[in-house]
Amino acid sequence: MKCKLNETKRMLILLAVGLVLALAGFGAAKLLGEEQNMLMRIAGLVSGLGSSLAAIGGGVLLWRRIVGERRARESELSMNDERGQMIAYKAQGMTAIAAVLALVAMLIAAVVRGDRFYMLLGSALCMAVAAVKLGLLWFYGRKM
Repeated sequence: MKCKLNETKRMLILLAVGLVLALAGFGAAKLLGEEQNMLMRIAGLVSGLGSSLAAIGGGVLLWRRIVGERRARESELSMNDERGQMIAYKAQGMTAIAAVLALVAMLIAAVVRGDRFYMLLGSALCMAVAAVKLGLLWFYGRKM
């Protein structure tokens, strides 16, 4: 099933959702006291997630405004050719490696600090990323 929204509308939705999440996270952080440490962490996660989504949506909308709609459509079409797909595939691989390295760095920092929550979270995320990567390798290996 293909999405019927064009990219501008999708990015506007992403920008709006990001702003709502960021404001909700910042508001929750202001309302919560220091004694509610776990809820403060969750509020920080929500505000960080919202800020990053808003930045992505706003950045894409700004880029489309600067380069123009015609050139943006040409750029989207050129991403679908074989060379563009190969570049995207290599970038996805490098992004996955960078994400795993970031998780490992977080895990090392948690071990040094002695923070049990982040040690367990980092371990679970590393295992989840490895499981997803293995699952995708198995799935795409079977299709070829």
